[in-house]
Amino acid sequence: MGLEWRTLEDEEGRAREEAPEVEARAPQRPGRKRWLSVLIALLLVAVVILTVRYVLLERLDAFAATVEADLLSMHDIVEQAERDLDGALFGSMISPDYPNWGRTQKEMLLSGARWDRPYFDLTLDRGSDEKPPTGTVEDIIFTSDWRMATVTLAFPYVRPDGSPVTLHQIVTYRDEATGWALVPAYPSFWGEKQTFTGRYLTVEYPERDAPTVERLAPEWDKMLAAVCQELDGIRCRRNWKLEVVLSTESSPLARMADLSSRGPLWKGMSHASPTNRGAGGSELKLPAPSLIGSPVDEAGYQAVRAGYAPLIVGAGIANIVGWRCCEKIVFFRALLDKQLSRLGLKQWPLTASDYEDILQGSIHDVTSLHWVYLQRSYNNVTPQLQKIVYSIVDLILASNPERSPASLQRLLLRYDTYRPWLFNALPIDRDQARQGNYGRWIQKEWIHYADQQLEAAAAPGTALPEQDLQLLCTAERFNGAHLYRYDLQRDEFIEENSDGPFRRMYSLPDDAGVLLQRLDDRDARASGSHIQIWRQGQTQDVASGTGNVALYPVETFADGMLLFTYDARRRPPIRFNFLDRTECGGGACVLRPLAGLPAWSPDRERTVVSHGDGVLWLGNEMGEPQMAVARGQSVTWLDNSRFAFIQPDDDMRVAVMTLPNRELRTLLETERLTDALQNATDATRITRIALAAHPTMPDRLFVGARVGNGAGKEATHVFVYNLAADEITELLQVDHPLEPYRSMRFSADGRWLFVHSVGQRASGWHLHLYNTRTGDVLTYSSETALAFPGYDLSADGAWLVRVDEGYIHLVPLNGGRQRLVAHDFAHCYAAVWVNRSLP
Repeated sequence: MGLEWRTLEDEEGRAREEAPEVEARAPQRPGRKRWLSVLIALLLVAVVILTVRYVLLERLDAFAATVEADLLSMHDIVEQAERDLDGALFGSMISPDYPNWGRTQKEMLLSGARWDRPYFDLTLDRGSDEKPPTGTVEDIIFTSDWRMATVTLAFPYVRPDGSPVTLHQIVTYRDEATGWALVPAYPSFWGEKQTFTGRYLTVEYPERDAPTVERLAPEWDKMLAAVCQELDGIRCRRNWKLEVVLSTESSPLARMADLSSRGPLWKGMSHASPTNRGAGGSELKLPAPSLIGSPVDEAGYQAVRAGYAPLIVGAGIANIVGWRCCEKIVFFRALLDKQLSRLGLKQWPLTASDYEDILQGSIHDVTSLHWVYLQRSYNNVTPQLQKIVYSIVDLILASNPERSPASLQRLLLRYDTYRPWLFNALPIDRDQARQGNYGRWIQKEWIHYADQQLEAAAAPGTALPEQDLQLLCTAERFNGAHLYRYDLQRDEFIEENSDGPFRRMYSLPDDAGVLLQRLDDRDARASGSHIQIWRQGQTQDVASGTGNVALYPVETFADGMLLFTYDARRRPPIRFNFLDRTECGGGACVLRPLAGLPAWSPDRERTVVSHGDGVLWLGNEMGEPQMAVARGQSVTWLDNSRFAFIQPDDDMRVAVMTLPNRELRTLLETERLTDALQNATDATRITRIALAAHPTMPDRLFVGARVGNGAGKEATHVFVYNLAADEITELLQVDHPLEPYRSMRFSADGRWLFVHSVGQRASGWHLHLYNTRTGDVLTYSSETALAFPGYDLSADGAWLVRVDEGYIHLVPLNGGRQRLVAHDFAHCYAAVWVNRSLP
């Protein structure tokens, strides 16, 4: 076998030659697998991010919810403090870093002006429960660091016409060491200052309120243009311009609230109290809309517009005429409201119902309002006086059309006293001025004007009675009164008897004439008896042994009058007398003295006579005592055989005695009266009782009781006791004690119960008319004791005439407008209805 020598290179060559041929593959794209890996990685990252974001958002939402709940919890405490007017609690919620701001907010809370906006003619809608509403949380915005928050609240308001409006209010809180606290809004909330420049005004306002102010400002400029171009008596300088600053500070808001709360403002009048500031005296600083309340719709915008307009225009007028706050503000504001009404920015507030209030109350002398004229605020100026000032403005402008409100405003600056201003404002009646009666003439013209305004607006009422008025009036105050007759149909005063002076006058039975009492004995000796009857133009003396002491009526009957006299020098000081009409008809008119106070039975055949010692006597038809039957007081007859009275035991009770057997029984325990009171306690006590029987319903007994609560406070309650049903019902309550001898009287038909009360020191007489059919109550007061009882009912029962402070009021009891008899007398003391004189 042979050996073959091969080198390594040969082997390698042969191996290369023997290797099989293999087809080459196309190269693969490495990117597809790589992108797939990347996509998977990205999905994994996204899932992780979303998971982390979800977790973070969940935690953030939980954090936000916790912070918001903490904030709302603190806000609930603030609202509770606002509802309760709890100044201490509210003050503890305010940051101590803002003491002045906090003090202002607390003052506004306690004055009720934190959310109420009366000076913008917007009042909070308190709903049926009359509780102040709390704002509804509409939005909460936190700052980026979660340290401060602005809460937006929606408050319901009502405009003067009754339409509802919703405005947004803001509250700002800051997270402090002790928790969330109230703070003023932060600067970035308000934004940059913006400026509007118009023809007659410039307005500086915060950026936040731009949407509202950019609509308001051009309208304000047009309003001021109307002032300068259309308002009578106003002339604007060519370069005149009003500067208005809508401030983000709380001080202008607080100042407006303070000015509007100084004194009881009459509903309907303007709250505009323009304050001139700055070197030129033409800058007006008002709260920005966000502080007043931001509108959320068109109705809200119109409400804000109507609120700003009188303030802007009022400030412009004040600046033009040269007025500075707050000179003679009551009169200036009345004239300003007249100007605003002529511009259509506000309704003139004086209505027919206001004139009715003016005429039915105590009539003021419109020439004697000097202290009101000088007022710089509304302190002590009642709404009644404010209405009178507005009516004076009406009278001046109606009687002198050439006068403008602006000219009257300039007169205010010229005269420091009231009468020169008034006399220059009104057209002069030279005849009255020469006679020295100019002030009296103005008063009469004012009454006529007020009555005409009421008549023009009132529906036709009850026709006046077919009677005249007998008057006791004087041409000069304190010189004594003479007798006059007033013919209502002709509006004519006729002097009938000048033989006075007289001091008192009372109506005779059936309105046939009057009973007169002279002023003093000296005149009586010169002209006859000091007591006279005047009837159909004839005088008849009345013989009397009473001397010249005050004579007062108790009750009038068809056949005569029961009267009493009071003389502190006598014992007893009070004595009773009877004027018999039949005796007067026979020519022998005598005031007959009585042994006590008689109460006649309905048929006038019996009496029960009360003596000063508390003994009750049965008497005859003349009021002469015949038999002592009981001890008691306040007697009233239920019918011709029964009379009720008060038994003055330790526990007073109402008793009734039946005749002829004189059977006595207890009718009513006074404890039942106490039980009928709603707020009675164990300390409630009845100290005095008076009785009155209804003229047509013998089963009704009316009880007047003076009730004390044990703490020194007393009131008089009037009840009716139904004998048939054994039921007690409270009818009315009055403040003062009942008058002793005329406590309760009925009209002839029983429709009206006349309740007479008197001040504790005889400071005034008070008449309460209770309608037994409807339950309505009319109340009148008089400070003139000389005019007591001060009223008289017409023969048809439809009209009440009353005298108060010298003025004669005619009150329709069947509906209709009240009337005032205007006269030229210095004073009238009494007025009664009388039958018309025979031709």
